[in-house]
Amino acid sequence: MQVIAKAWWAALKRAGIEDFRWYDLRHTFATWHRQAGTPTHKLQRLGGWKTREMVERYAHVTPEGWQVAASRLDNVLAGTF
Repeated sequence: MQVIAKAWWAALKRAGIEDFRWYDLRHTFATWHRQAGTPTHKLQRLGGWKTREMVERYAHVTPEGWQVAASRLDNVLAGTF
């Protein structure tokens, strides 16, 4: 594990990334899946989370995601869905 950790920190340094933990990749993984439209129940299995609440903790909605959701509602209300 020390070899992996050493490589991780070296890669972050080369990329100029500060304050990023291995653990943060779980958030990235879940958020990217949410953006791609992966259903929550499938994401729960993929990420190994026991509850839907844990999926919600990790899978964030980006500003673009909110815009897409708002546009979908606009289309429904306008009758163009």
